[in-house]
Amino acid sequence: MRLLESRSFQVAFGSIRLARNLPGQLKTPGTLAFMSPHRGSVAANAEGGLEELYRASKAALNILARGIYADIREQGHTVLTIHPGWAATSMGTLNGTVEAGIDVDTSVRGVADVVERHRRCGDHLYVDDEDRQWPW
Repeated sequence: MRLLESRSFQVAFGSIRLARNLPGQLKTPGTLAFMSPHRGSVAANAEGGLEELYRASKAALNILARGIYADIREQGHTVLTIHPGWAATSMGTLNGTVEAGIDVDTSVRGVADVVERHRRCGDHLYVDDEDRQWPW
């Protein structure tokens, strides 16, 4: 397993471990948001091959976030799983070898707008930075 793939799973599991400790700190109703790129969608995976362990780590994050939602939805909490768009970061451009879809500022504004729009809605949504639904 490549180092990136190993770290991807560590990030997914670390995010969930942290989030498991947050519901008691949330005002009711509260909102937890996770960043999970479109590569975490099992239904939209038509590419095969490339970065399959990276995609698996994001799908793992999505299912673990779903478990958190199942545990906290009765208190009215919201869980958002957000694809931030294909942003111009070193990872998003493969260190400058490919062109990204959007700049970082646009991604951040989009994610913030999505969180604001859906906070405290009481659902678990998988949406992108433009508020489009993603298939699980």
